[in-house]
Amino acid sequence: MIKQKKNILITGNTSGIGLELNKILSKNFNIFGLSKSKSKIQNKLDLKVNFKNLKNLKTKIQKTKLPKNFEYIILNAAILGRIDLCNKLTLNEFEDIFKINVLANKVIIDQILKKNINVNCVIGISSGAANKAKDGWSLYTCSKSAFLHLLNTYAEENKSIKFINCAPGIAKTKMQDQIYNVKVKKIKSILRFKEMYDNNQMSSPNEIAQKIVKSIKKFKNVKSGSFVDLRYF
Repeated sequence: MIKQKKNILITGNTSGIGLELNKILSKNFNIFGLSKSKSKIQNKLDLKVNFKNLKNLKTKIQKTKLPKNFEYIILNAAILGRIDLCNKLTLNEFEDIFKINVLANKVIIDQILKKNINVNCVIGISSGAANKAKDGWSLYTCSKSAFLHLLNTYAEENKSIKFINCAPGIAKTKMQDQIYNVKVKKIKSILRFKEMYDNNQMSSPNEIAQKIVKSIKKFKNVKSGSFVDLRYF
């Protein structure tokens, strides 16, 4: 008898770490992808969505036929936002990044729960920035901190599902390209990232994805609601 593949949902699966996760995991799992761009890989489902349009995102998921079970839901889609001093950033910028990095994930989780889909583990791709403020990074740090606490709250309220915040480390993605090109001299926190970029000290998206995949099975021994930094896991 042929063993039936289990299902995984990945957001932001068409670029960076999400794309590499898609490539690796599609060998052994059915992948259901939600992304803002068209997928380069033929998956079980490739749903093109606008994470900023929460109403449309909700409607699309409501109308989409999903499986009765997901082994993992990997909430990877996120943006960095503009790096600048907090008082220079607009309320619209905060609203936009919170829609993508926080509220879109709430829409997805709520629809999964509403459809009574059985889920083993929800993995939020987090960051050390969720626990530490950095000058110039208020858009990203505030949204990642809110995302962390959002998943922790779901963990408290849904004991049958494991929720993990996973910080995978620094990958050389488009996000790092954006950081490297920041010209604001007052932002001291970006200097370390520029040095790492220049000295080739950042992992590739594939290396980070491999690290996540190797760690996933060990998450069964981790308490729901935990923050896992893969640099020390």
